[in-house]
Amino acid sequence: MFKEMAAAGLPAPEYSDNAFMLNATIRNGELNDAYDELNGELNGELNPSLLYLNKSELAVYHLIEKAPQNTRQEIADQLNISTRTVDRAIKVLVQKDLIVREGSKKTGRWRAIK
Repeated sequence: MFKEMAAAGLPAPEYSDNAFMLNATIRNGELNDAYDELNGELNGELNPSLLYLNKSELAVYHLIEKAPQNTRQEIADQLNISTRTVDRAIKVLVQKDLIVREGSKKTGRWRAIK
């Protein structure tokens, strides 16, 4: 699968397990300018945990880092992805201790951990 995707110029499949199920996500390769902008310049030290994130997780992380007041809908709109994709990315970022929630569920915000 990886060889076929690479040969077609597409991103590698993303795998996740959920209880007794294995999910594979195959992207069509459309790139969003927001990803390029967010992944542009590296300043300072690179967090090793960021190396194991897919494009949407990395983009969500950088957007939270840049503007933590954004709602998940605003994040989805800015990155041109679904709110469900934002939710999955946030779940991964929390599991990897890259972001934390501050405040209540309704009025709180996400904060990137340096």
